[in-house]
Amino acid sequence: IENDSITFEICQKMVDEWVCCTEEEIHSAWLHLVEEERMIVEGSAALALAGYIKVRHKLKDQSVCIVLCGRNITLEKLKYLLE
Repeated sequence: IENDSITFEICQKMVDEWVCCTEEEIHSAWLHLVEEERMIVEGSAALALAGYIKVRHKLKDQSVCIVLCGRNITLEKLKYLLE
């Protein structure tokens, strides 16, 4: 936790459930965004989608918003992920 960071404390109060995802689940979500949505995002955004995919059965008939932020990805990383 960074000095003077307020986000951890806010998350402790506001987050109802934490979802852990594997690297494979994150990569699969990233590929979905690239292939189906035509979006290039960094891993943290793909993690948000991977987490949703993992628990979407719990969210049936609910409105869901997934924040897909960040395009901070190098060309080398992009080439690696597309292989």
